[in-house]
Amino acid sequence: MKTALRIVYIGALFALVIFSVLATFSVFAGPGNLRLLTVQSGSMEPGIKIGSIILVSPLNLFPAVVSPVAGPKYKEGEIISYLSGKETFTHRVVSVEKSNDQFLYLTKGDANRAVDRELVEEKQITGKVFLSLPFLGYLVAFTKTQMGFILLMIIPATIIVYSEILNIKEEIKKIFLRRKIAEV
Repeated sequence: MKTALRIVYIGALFALVIFSVLATFSVFAGPGNLRLLTVQSGSMEPGIKIGSIILVSPLNLFPAVVSPVAGPKYKEGEIISYLSGKETFTHRVVSVEKSNDQFLYLTKGDANRAVDRELVEEKQITGKVFLSLPFLGYLVAFTKTQMGFILLMIIPATIIVYSEILNIKEEIKKIFLRRKIAEV
């Protein structure tokens, strides 16, 4: 029975750590400026579904062979995330144009009929999508709500702290019992 409870306890602790990491990386950039984003629209379906989380990496994390000819950082067909105003979009590069010594990218969501209206400058691009995990975005979005924070962070953390207090209490009892035995 104790082994089963220990397995559940370790599983809950592991899940708590995973939820915490996902929630943290969805707000702050991770190591190497990796970004974890939640997909909130169906513009990239069926490839990237609503509710997925995507991991976006800047190019300097995976440097390519340096070419003597300066070319675009991103190629046609690659999926990029970019800022437009205060919003982040994730779409596929349809074509690359050069204007005034800078590259501009025409993008389109896979599920959209038309290309995006505005060209994307390289400085707007936060990175290239290199991992998509379906449905985990719903969990990350839930952790950002008050109820989600309570259910997935506060309650498990409280249970863990409580169980550790019980372990400390048992250890203190053992110490006092050893002292009583030693005195006799």
